[in-house]
Amino acid sequence: MERIFSAKVKLILALQDLRFTGDSYQDYRTGLVESVAAASKALPMENFAVREKRVYVEKYAQPESFSSLTEKDVRNLSEQIAPLIIFTDPDDKAKAFDAAMYLLMLSVINGAEKPAARAIKRTMTISSKLAKKGAAIPQILAQKELIEQVQTSTFWDGVSILEIENVRVNLRDLIKFLDDSGHKVYINLQDEILAVFEGGAVYDYETADEDYKNKVNQYVNKHKEHIAIYKLMNNIPLTQTDYSSLCYSPRIMSGV
Repeated sequence: MERIFSAKVKLILALQDLRFTGDSYQDYRTGLVESVAAASKALPMENFAVREKRVYVEKYAQPESFSSLTEKDVRNLSEQIAPLIIFTDPDDKAKAFDAAMYLLMLSVINGAEKPAARAIKRTMTISSKLAKKGAAIPQILAQKELIEQVQTSTFWDGVSILEIENVRVNLRDLIKFLDDSGHKVYINLQDEILAVFEGGAVYDYETADEDYKNKVNQYVNKHKEHIAIYKLMNNIPLTQTDYSSLCYSPRIMSGV
C-alpha cells in the first residue's frame, strides 16, 4: 500500500526533530529506515517501470540516504518509489490498520487534533469489538490488558507515537477476527485475469467469450513490464495508482 510506505517516510523525516532525540525514538526511526530501504531494494530491476526509476530506487535502497532526510527526499520517495512498492502481506485488514496507526502517529506529531481524535475513536471502537470476542479467541485473550487500556480515554491522554506503535504491533493481527463490513477490493489472478473492483466486476472473465479471453491474455503477455500487470501476474495487491492506470487505459478496458 502506497500510503503505508509514504507514511513511514514522513515519520522518518519527523523523527529527525529534536523532540525525538531519545534512544527509543531513534531506534524506532532506524527500524523504519531499514524497512523502507529494504522495500526499495526488493523492487525487481528487470521490470521496465522499476528500471525507469532506477536512480531513485538505487539511492533509497541504501539506509545511508536517510541519515538526513529532506522534504525533497520525501517527495521523491512518495512520488517515484511508493507506487512501485510491493507488499506481500496477504492480510488486508492488518495493512489497513497499519496505515491508520501510522497516520495517527503523524497526526499526533503534527498536532492535528481533529484527525487524531477521529482515529483514536475508531481504534477505541475496534478494541471494544475485539473485547467482545476475546473469551472465544486465544490470540485476542492474550492481548486482554492492552485491549482494555485502549478503550479508555486515559490511555490516549498524551499518548506517544511509541505507545501507538505498540498498539499497532500487538493488535494488527487481530483485526481479521472482526466481522466484515463495507466494500472490498479483490484481485485474484491464477492463469488468467479476474478483476473485481469496488462497486462490482469490471468484466466477468469466466463468462467471456474465447476471443475476448485471447485478447486479454495477449495484452497481458505484451505488457508484462507494466507495474500493475506485473503485480496482477504475481497476485500482489494493487495500489490506487495501479487501479487508475488500468481503469483509464482504453486498451485494457476494451480488450484490444
